[in-house]
Amino acid sequence: MIRRTVARAFGMSGDEPPRMETSSPKGAKGSRMALVNQLFTDLQERFEKSVREIAAAAGEGVPPESIPRITKVRPRPEGLEFILELPSGAYRFLDSMDGIIWIFREEDRRFLEDRLLTIQFEGEVPRIIERPTGMQRSPFRYTSVPRLVKDFLPFAGEDLVVRQRGGLE
Repeated sequence: MIRRTVARAFGMSGDEPPRMETSSPKGAKGSRMALVNQLFTDLQERFEKSVREIAAAAGEGVPPESIPRITKVRPRPEGLEFILELPSGAYRFLDSMDGIIWIFREEDRRFLEDRLLTIQFEGEVPRIIERPTGMQRSPFRYTSVPRLVKDFLPFAGEDLVVRQRGGLE
Protein backbone atom coordinates (compact mmCIF):
# COMPACT_ATOMS: atom_id res chain seq x y z
CA MET A 1 0.00 0.00 0.00
CA ILE A 2 1.41 3.39 -0.99
CA ARG A 3 1.39 6.04 1.70
CA ARG A 4 -1.01 8.87 1.03
CA THR A 5 1.69 11.59 0.95
CA VAL A 6 3.79 9.62 -1.57
CA ALA A 7 0.71 8.91 -3.67
CA ARG A 8 -0.16 12.63 -3.67
CA ALA A 9 3.37 13.60 -4.66
CA PHE A 10 3.21 11.37 -7.73
CA GLY A 11 -0.40 12.19 -8.58
CA MET A 12 -1.76 8.75 -7.74
CA SER A 13 -4.04 9.65 -4.82
CA GLY A 14 -7.14 10.41 -6.84
CA ASP A 15 -7.84 13.43 -4.62
CA GLU A 16 -7.14 15.97 -7.29
CA PRO A 17 -7.37 15.76 -11.08
CA PRO A 18 -4.10 15.40 -12.98
CA ARG A 19 -2.56 18.70 -14.08
CA MET A 20 -3.56 18.32 -17.74
CA GLU A 21 -7.24 17.62 -17.00
CA THR A 22 -7.74 21.08 -15.61
CA SER A 23 -7.83 24.26 -17.61
CA SER A 24 -4.74 26.36 -18.19
CA PRO A 25 -3.20 27.71 -15.00
CA LYS A 26 -4.59 31.14 -14.35
CA GLY A 27 -1.40 33.02 -13.58
CA ALA A 28 -1.53 36.43 -11.96
CA LYS A 29 -3.98 38.76 -13.65
CA GLY A 30 -2.15 40.63 -16.37
CA SER A 31 0.89 38.35 -16.20
CA ARG A 32 2.55 37.03 -19.35
CA MET A 33 1.34 33.48 -18.59
CA ALA A 34 -2.28 34.57 -18.07
CA LEU A 35 -2.23 36.66 -21.26
CA VAL A 36 -0.70 33.84 -23.34
CA ASN A 37 -3.28 31.38 -22.01
CA GLN A 38 -6.03 33.84 -22.99
CA LEU A 39 -4.40 34.26 -26.41
CA PHE A 40 -4.45 30.47 -26.90
CA THR A 41 -8.15 30.32 -26.01
CA ASP A 42 -8.98 33.29 -28.26
CA LEU A 43 -7.07 31.75 -31.18
CA GLN A 44 -8.87 28.42 -30.87
CA GLU A 45 -12.29 30.08 -30.64
CA ARG A 46 -11.58 32.39 -33.59
CA PHE A 47 -10.29 29.52 -35.75
CA GLU A 48 -13.32 27.43 -34.82
CA LYS A 49 -15.70 30.25 -35.80
CA SER A 50 -13.89 30.85 -39.11
CA VAL A 51 -13.84 27.14 -39.96
CA ARG A 52 -17.62 26.96 -39.29
CA GLU A 53 -18.18 29.97 -41.55
CA ILE A 54 -16.06 28.48 -44.35
CA ALA A 55 -17.87 25.13 -44.07
CA ALA A 56 -21.27 26.86 -44.19
CA ALA A 57 -20.26 28.92 -47.23
CA ALA A 58 -18.90 25.88 -49.06
CA GLY A 59 -22.24 24.08 -49.20
CA GLU A 60 -22.66 20.95 -51.28
CA GLY A 61 -20.48 19.96 -54.20
CA VAL A 62 -17.27 21.02 -52.48
CA PRO A 63 -14.99 18.10 -51.62
CA PRO A 64 -14.78 17.67 -47.82
CA GLU A 65 -10.98 17.52 -47.92
CA SER A 66 -10.86 21.10 -49.24
CA ILE A 67 -12.67 22.44 -46.16
CA PRO A 68 -10.49 23.25 -43.12
CA ARG A 69 -11.10 21.39 -39.86
CA ILE A 70 -10.11 22.07 -36.27
CA THR A 71 -9.90 19.84 -33.22
CA LYS A 72 -11.07 20.73 -29.74
CA VAL A 73 -8.42 21.70 -27.20
CA ARG A 74 -7.03 18.56 -25.62
CA PRO A 75 -4.47 17.88 -22.92
CA ARG A 76 -1.04 16.56 -23.85
CA PRO A 77 1.94 15.81 -21.60
CA GLU A 78 3.65 18.99 -22.80
CA GLY A 79 0.61 21.28 -22.53
CA LEU A 80 -2.73 21.94 -24.25
CA GLU A 81 -3.11 21.61 -28.01
CA PHE A 82 -5.47 21.95 -30.90
CA ILE A 83 -4.82 21.06 -34.53
CA LEU A 84 -5.89 23.11 -37.53
CA GLU A 85 -6.16 20.91 -40.62
CA LEU A 86 -5.99 22.75 -43.93
CA PRO A 87 -5.94 21.45 -47.52
CA SER A 88 -2.27 22.50 -47.67
CA GLY A 89 -1.34 20.69 -44.42
CA ALA A 90 -1.95 20.73 -40.70
CA TYR A 91 -0.74 23.01 -37.92
CA ARG A 92 -0.49 22.05 -34.26
CA PHE A 93 -0.91 24.86 -31.71
CA LEU A 94 0.59 23.97 -28.32
CA ASP A 95 0.20 26.09 -25.20
CA SER A 96 3.14 24.89 -23.12
CA MET A 97 1.62 26.80 -20.17
CA ASP A 98 4.87 28.60 -19.49
CA GLY A 99 4.21 31.78 -21.46
CA ILE A 100 4.81 30.48 -25.01
CA ILE A 101 2.53 29.07 -27.71
CA TRP A 102 4.39 26.80 -30.12
CA ILE A 103 3.09 26.35 -33.65
CA PHE A 104 4.17 23.20 -35.46
CA ARG A 105 3.73 22.55 -39.22
CA GLU A 106 2.99 19.05 -40.51
CA GLU A 107 5.64 17.78 -42.88
CA ASP A 108 5.96 14.13 -43.97
CA ARG A 109 3.42 13.06 -41.32
CA ARG A 110 5.48 14.69 -38.52
CA PHE A 111 5.05 18.05 -36.84
CA LEU A 112 8.08 20.36 -37.06
CA GLU A 113 8.52 23.65 -35.21
CA ASP A 114 7.36 26.54 -37.37
CA ARG A 115 6.98 29.58 -35.12
CA LEU A 116 6.12 30.68 -31.62
CA LEU A 117 3.85 33.27 -30.07
CA THR A 118 4.31 35.10 -26.81
CA ILE A 119 3.56 38.41 -25.14
CA GLN A 120 6.00 41.29 -24.92
CA PHE A 121 5.37 44.27 -22.70
CA GLU A 122 6.05 47.78 -23.95
CA GLY A 123 5.86 49.65 -20.70
CA GLU A 124 2.52 48.49 -19.30
CA VAL A 125 1.03 47.55 -22.69
CA PRO A 126 1.14 43.83 -23.66
CA ARG A 127 1.69 43.05 -27.37
CA ILE A 128 1.56 39.72 -29.15
CA ILE A 129 4.76 38.81 -30.95
CA GLU A 130 5.34 36.07 -33.50
CA ARG A 131 8.80 34.68 -34.13
CA PRO A 132 9.88 31.98 -36.60
CA THR A 133 11.84 29.13 -35.09
CA GLY A 134 15.00 27.55 -36.42
CA MET A 135 17.20 30.64 -36.44
CA GLN A 136 19.13 31.63 -33.37
CA ARG A 137 18.43 35.36 -33.57
CA SER A 138 15.38 35.38 -35.76
CA PRO A 139 13.34 38.55 -36.26
CA PHE A 140 9.87 38.89 -34.81
CA ARG A 141 6.77 40.77 -35.78
CA TYR A 142 3.88 42.18 -33.82
CA THR A 143 0.63 40.43 -34.60
CA SER A 144 -2.94 39.95 -33.40
CA VAL A 145 -5.54 37.20 -33.28
CA PRO A 146 -7.39 38.46 -36.42
CA ARG A 147 -4.08 38.72 -38.27
CA LEU A 148 -3.09 35.15 -37.32
CA VAL A 149 -6.48 33.81 -38.42
CA LYS A 150 -6.08 35.65 -41.74
CA ASP A 151 -2.55 34.20 -42.15
CA PHE A 152 -3.73 30.63 -41.71
CA LEU A 153 -7.22 30.96 -43.23
CA PRO A 154 -6.85 33.64 -45.92
CA PHE A 155 -10.42 33.08 -47.20
CA ALA A 156 -12.11 33.32 -43.80
CA GLY A 157 -15.17 35.51 -44.08
CA GLU A 158 -15.32 35.27 -47.89
CA ASP A 159 -17.65 33.15 -49.98
CA LEU A 160 -15.62 29.96 -50.56
CA VAL A 161 -17.98 28.72 -53.27
CA VAL A 162 -17.51 31.86 -55.36
CA ARG A 163 -13.72 31.60 -54.93
CA GLN A 164 -13.68 27.92 -55.99
CA ARG A 165 -15.76 28.66 -59.08
CA GLY A 166 -13.17 31.11 -60.32
CA GLY A 167 -14.49 34.35 -58.89
CA LEU A 168 -12.84 36.82 -56.53
CA GLU A 169 -9.38 36.55 -58.06
